[in-house]
Amino acid sequence: MSDPWNRLRSLRVADVMHAPVIVLQQHQSMAEAAGVFLQHGITGAPVVDEKGHVVGILSATDFVRREARACQCPPTRLSPVEYQVVHEEPCGPVHIEETGEDRVVTHMSRGVQTIAATASLLQAARAMCAEHIHRLVVLDARGAPLGVLTSLDLVAVLMQAAEEAAQAEEDPNP
Repeated sequence: MSDPWNRLRSLRVADVMHAPVIVLQQHQSMAEAAGVFLQHGITGAPVVDEKGHVVGILSATDFVRREARACQCPPTRLSPVEYQVVHEEPCGPVHIEETGEDRVVTHMSRGVQTIAATASLLQAARAMCAEHIHRLVVLDARGAPLGVLTSLDLVAVLMQAAEEAAQAEEDPNP
């Protein structure tokens, strides 16, 4: 096996993941979330609570589902109004916000697939294939998001290794 393939096999999630991770707050509006996605050029992000713990994940697919539901069920003018206490920082001031139905917490996927930063890329790829997902959230010891590994990250690393192997075959004596 050539050196590029050995290097690929030795890579860990921490070597490839995006960090620091862009997160969404569960009380943010979907419009704010869309703005974050556009600003950072991403299609998904972990959702955290006031303590910074991951409680869900919001992806472009969740926006599509939201729009599909809106087409099937026209909203009523008398939708129930809900409120929640929002902590801007752990020990800081709080305020009460109307949550309504168009908040991230309403549309996010609650099943978050996570992986350790020390896991191999092969383990990450297997998890993504098994769960049919495009991103894994990497958590620190406290359960806070440390990074995100996407399927495109894996494809980029694989492509780089393949190109290195092809170049090594063309020029066997570097």
